[in-house]
Order: sequence, then structure tokens, then C-alpha cells
Amino acid sequence: MTTTREYRLRLSAPVAPPKATDFERVCRFTLSIDRPTVARRLLEALPKLLRLSAIDEARKMRIAAEFGKLGIEAGFEPVFVSAHPCARHPRLGADRICPRCGSSYLCTLCAEVEDFRACAKCSGSERRRRRFRNLRVVVLLGILALVLSSTLSENRRLTSWSQPLQVGIYPVMLDSSPAVAERLRELNADQFQPIANFVAQQAQRYGLPLRRPILLHVGRPAAARPPEPPRQEPHWSRIALFSLELRYWAWSTIREHELPRADVRLFIAYQDAAPGQRLPHSLGLWEGHLGIVNAYADPKMAHLNHITIAHELMHALGASDKYDAELRPLHPDGYAEPDRRPRHPQRAAEIMAGRIPLSADALKDPDGFEEVVIGLGTAREIGWVP
Repeated sequence: MTTTREYRLRLSAPVAPPKATDFERVCRFTLSIDRPTVARRLLEALPKLLRLSAIDEARKMRIAAEFGKLGIEAGFEPVFVSAHPCARHPRLGADRICPRCGSSYLCTLCAEVEDFRACAKCSGSERRRRRFRNLRVVVLLGILALVLSSTLSENRRLTSWSQPLQVGIYPVMLDSSPAVAERLRELNADQFQPIANFVAQQAQRYGLPLRRPILLHVGRPAAARPPEPPRQEPHWSRIALFSLELRYWAWSTIREHELPRADVRLFIAYQDAAPGQRLPHSLGLWEGHLGIVNAYADPKMAHLNHITIAHELMHALGASDKYDAELRPLHPDGYAEPDRRPRHPQRAAEIMAGRIPLSADALKDPDGFEEVVIGLGTAREIGWVP
């Protein structure tokens, strides 16, 4: 009759590391460790003490002989308290409580070498969670790739100027002051036509074949407040979040108020402010092709409103600002006539600089589009010139 008993197997560290493939084979044959990665981790962790399930003397000698061929001494210490076989490694005894569920038992390999350091049930659950998480990441990356592809395609289409761009002008009612309410009642498409005329005139200077590069569509006023832009020098993550918030707000506002669809969307927020009073900074986003323009409700300031709208339109088409931190036009791209000698005074403002440099220190706001041009740098950024 064959007698079996349980042992603790003490594997010593080898003097010369054996081949990983040989160690994997021995582990598979003697300990039923089928996963090569687990066998390699066990080799790296030597010396190690393992609890064995009940074995007979012949199997004990085979284990010692096989590991001995690799230069690893196998010592056996009798154990007098029985342990259940490990669910994942049947030839090893499970004598530890799983730290995750606190109810199942696990062996030394499960506790110290395996990926999840848990029992078979908990490891399976964690493995399924990781698979689901990886699948979710793959799906999200796929969606991101589709969005990027769509965005790049849309950007190329807008800057190819193969056909007129549809520009939506959406008045936004931020307050109920009489001046703003009256201004919104009087708005019509003809009042914004100077913007389209200016873009067409400047496009001819660069040889654009389209007679009307942009077509304006004016929607009815919408009572919707856009999200607040981040404060000075925000973290890039806050800027990205604001961009997403603004794009969602624009989409939902257009959908809710059934406003006309457009390639570029400009929301005009009229303010009851006195002439000369500085309004909050307007903004235009190349990502999403939209802009928020803070405008004067006073009809006498319509020319400045139009210039601001054209400025943000250029932003929405990919143009960058051409002024410094103190709002001074940058030379050469921020100057209407960068090669003029003497450089000052300039006779017009570059649309992305916004002001006319009369001298190195003196600046002047343009009185209308007759004192504004689209410079070569801006024309290049929006695709008018290569």
C-alpha cells in the first residue's frame, strides 16, 4: 500500500540560472504549472517555499531529481496539518486566505507569483474586469479615431474653399435689458452683409475663384448662456474640458431652438454697454468651427461688432491672433503693410491684430472694414494661399 503525505517544498536558488524553457518544463511536469509566465516568475523568485498536496515517496524523489538536474536543490519538510489542493495549481496545497474575498484558500504561487495575488474565483473576476476595461479602451480609441478622421476631413473641406462656406449667425440673449431686446428685434441678414462683402473683397486679393466665399444665415434670437471660459493660464485639461462644453452647448442650443445648420457657427451675445466700454473677450475655436462674440447692442457700434465677428470667424477657420500680451500688433504678420517704409503709421489693421499701429506706442481702432485687411499670414492659415 502506497503511503502519501503532505510536504513543504523548499526550492533553493541555483548557482547558475537554468534555461527558462527547461525550468518551465520541469514545473509543468512536477507541479502542474502550465503557464510559462508563472514558471519564469517562480524562477526569478527563488528561493521559495511551496506547500505540496499529498504525494508518495516515488513522486517526492522525481521532484527532487528533476529540479536537481537544473542545479536547484529541492528540500522537503513534512506537514502534519492537511490543506485542500489549490484550485489553480492542484499539486500545491492551499493554506492561505484570499486577501480579496477572505473566504477562499490559495497556495503560495497564487499569493506571491500570480498576476492577481488572489484565489481562482477572484482572479477570474479580475481578469474579466480587465478584459472589459481593455475592450472599453479599444472601443473608445476607435471612436476617437473616427472623430479625429471626421474632424481632419472637415478641416480639409473647409480650408479647400472648393465651395462657399455656410456661416451661421446666432444672436444670443444674455439679459432682458430694453436695449438688447430692441436690438434683437431689429436684426436681419442684411445687417451682417458687410462681413460677407469684406471676406469676398479680401479673397479677390489672393485670387480665390469664389465670388462669394461665405454665405451668411441669421437665426432667430436664442435665450441661452454659453459656458464661462477658463481664467488666465488654465491647465490644458481645463481648456480641453471647456472646448467640449462649448461644443456641446452650441450643438444643444442649435438643436433646441431649431436654428439653421452651418459649417461655421458664430453666437453673437449682445451687451447693453456704452460705446468705448470694453466688453468681455470674444473667442473663436478652430476645433468645432464656432465662436462666441460679445457685441454692443448700440447700433452705432455695429462696425466694431462686424470686425469682431470677422476676427472670430477667422479663428474658427484656423487663423491665430497676431498681437502680443499687451494687445500690440506683432510685426510682420500683425501689420496690414509689413513692408511699409517707414513702418509707422500704418493705414489699416490686420484682421487678427485688430488695431492700427500709428507708432511704436500709439494704436487706433479701425472705423470700419475699409481700414481692415486680411494679411498674408492669416490668408495662409485659412487656406487661401499655400
